[in-house]
Amino acid sequence: MRQRCDSASELHRTPHSPSIGQGKLGTSPPPRRRNLAACETKPRRLQIQQLSPAADGGGDAAIKPTAASPHASAAQQWGSLTDRMVSISTIPFLFLFLPQLLKNHANQAAGNTAALAVLSWLSYLTGLGGNTLLLSYFASKFERNAVLVQALGIASSFAVLTQIRVAGYMPRAVYSGLAVVVGLQAILTGLKLSGRLDSTKGGQRLWSAWQKVLGLAGLAGVPQVLWATFQPHSASLVPCQLTLAAGCAALVLEGLGMLPPRLRGLWAATSACAATMLFMLQPVSQLVRNFQDPASLQGLSLATILLASAGNGLMVPRALWTRDWVWLTGCLWGSLFFGWAQMLSMFLGISPATGQRFLSAPLFAAFSVVLWGWLGAVLVLSGRARRKQAAA
Repeated sequence: MRQRCDSASELHRTPHSPSIGQGKLGTSPPPRRRNLAACETKPRRLQIQQLSPAADGGGDAAIKPTAASPHASAAQQWGSLTDRMVSISTIPFLFLFLPQLLKNHANQAAGNTAALAVLSWLSYLTGLGGNTLLLSYFASKFERNAVLVQALGIASSFAVLTQIRVAGYMPRAVYSGLAVVVGLQAILTGLKLSGRLDSTKGGQRLWSAWQKVLGLAGLAGVPQVLWATFQPHSASLVPCQLTLAAGCAALVLEGLGMLPPRLRGLWAATSACAATMLFMLQPVSQLVRNFQDPASLQGLSLATILLASAGNGLMVPRALWTRDWVWLTGCLWGSLFFGWAQMLSMFLGISPATGQRFLSAPLFAAFSVVLWGWLGAVLVLSGRARRKQAAA
């Protein structure tokens, strides 16, 4: 390109102009402006030609987006629809514990504190533990919306547990320790999200230590909850002590650098699995109590069960579409065990006072048809969209 520009300037010199090396008086005049413009525009013309369809046979496809096929468009629409369903599912979760809170308040105001005795404080405690673990996890990733959802879950569960404790059906030591954990979690999470913990090494070590403590508590809580669920009259802490010792040993080996490389990054996954297991165990203890003591069904709130089933059911399509099997397992477990199984226990349970079922047959049948029909429709529509995506 320089040679072409030099030759163009040579053509427009005066006939008697010597070369540049002949002295000051013999220097040639500067090239005309039109020659400089021509020199500058030629590279641009070459660039335009390289991007034009004439220069490249596939340029038209590269510049203009190709029209999406009907199959790809249908798959994209289904993916967008599942994403909107997840957004809608936050509404029932926000009001999940509100009916139970109102019902407990009404029973306490009427002096019927015995109605709160049928509520399993262990069930709410396991749910709060899962929320606490996930809140710490999302705070580490600065996912503020997810932190807000988990914080609402902690506040709702703690409010119900406070009502149970005021009625005298929860041990004082357990409630006091839980209050300390909830308070520390709120303070440390606020400091973490504001960036104050990350600004100093001491703050970073404090947050790391807090996460390890929560992980150990969650890891030790899962077997203990299982033991207390199926052995309610046993005060043994052996399951908790064994898992707690194993978790402490793993942390010590990791700190000394003696943990195998494959297990070094396993602690975060263990905490997440512990949180998922705590959520899955939340309805189990209540279900066992429902079938063992049908009289306890009078303290359950039907609206709470419906909200939990609706919120989890709305997330099933997205979990299935993204092939997140852990998410899908949690959603299906919440819909079926926290929803349909609880309704089944109410349908089978008979009130000792009235001799009637706690849930009528038409209502249980309608709920079953809607829930199982929804899950079947989701499975069919997701499979159809997946086939269209593969054919696109």
